Amino acid sequence: MGNVTIENSKLFIKDNFPEVSIQETNTEIIFEGRFILHAKKGTFEIHEAPLLKIVMNKDYPRSLPVCYDLTGKIKYDHVFLNGALCVATQLDLAITLKDSVSIQDYLDKFIIPYFLSYRYWQKTGKDLNGDRSHGAKGIYESLREYLSCNLSDEELLILLCWASKLKKFKRCVPKQLQEKFKTKYIIYVHRLRTLGINYLRLQYQILSVTLSGSSNKTTN
Repeated sequence: MGNVTIENSKLFIKDNFPEVSIQETNTEIIFEGRFILHAKKGTFEIHEAPLLKIVMNKDYPRSLPVCYDLTGKIKYDHVFLNGALCVATQLDLAITLKDSVSIQDYLDKFIIPYFLSYRYWQKTGKDLNGDRSHGAKGIYESLREYLSCNLSDEELLILLCWASKLKKFKRCVPKQLQEKFKTKYIIYVHRLRTLGINYLRLQYQILSVTLSGSSNKTTN
C-alpha cells in the first residue's frame, strides 16, 4: 500500500495546492509552501494561506505526519516549541488515519479543522471543535472515546499493557481483576490491537513515565 499512498498524496497536493513544493528523501515526503484553505463550519468560515511544512514518513499512516508553522505567527496554546502544530493527540491521529491512503485525510480531518478552531478561538475565546487535554490526560480521553467506555485510568493502563503484549496477561493484570478483564474487556484489547502493537507500546510507555513521575512527586 505504501507506493500507492505516496503517489496518491503527491497527486492530491499537486492538484489542490499548486503553490506547495514536494521534496522527497529516502524516508520522507515533505510538502512545503502556502496552503490555500477555504473552509466553513456552520456559519463560521475561513480563507487562509498559512506557510506550512508537512513531513510525511513513507510508511504513512503507520508513522504519523507532522505539520510545522514556518512563520511563527500562530499564537495558540496548541503549538509546540519547535513550531509543530498540536492538531490532535497522537492516539486520535492514529485512530483516524489508520486506514488512510492519502495525506488528504490528514489535511481534511486535522489541518483544516485546526485552522477553523484557531480562528474561531481568536474571535470568541473558545475552541470550535472542542479541546482535548494535553499529555497523559488527553491520551486517556482518546482511549475512552475510541473504546466507548468509562474505565478508570488504572484499568486503561492495564489494557494497554495487555494489548501491547509488553508482558504476559498474568503479569499485566492483577489477580483480583483477571476474570473481569478476560470476560468483559477482551473486546477492548482486540480493538486496540488494530492500531498496531508498536504504537500501543509507545502510548503505554508515555503513560507509565507520567505515572512514575507523579509517584515521585508524591513521595518527595
